[in-house]
Amino acid sequence: MLGSQCNVGVPGAVLLRMAVEAPSCDGIMVNSATELISVIISRASVSAIAQGPV
Repeated sequence: MLGSQCNVGVPGAVLLRMAVEAPSCDGIMVNSATELISVIISRASVSAIAQGPV
């Protein structure tokens, strides 16, 4: 939501698994907890990162 602040922590391995296992997921957006910045990681990149057990 625009203008909202989140205060949730998710382990990286769990986040990657969620993105890879969700058929409708195109990628993930990771937000910084300390600054107003974010990065989008495509599904293809997530799949490459999450090879093997996560």
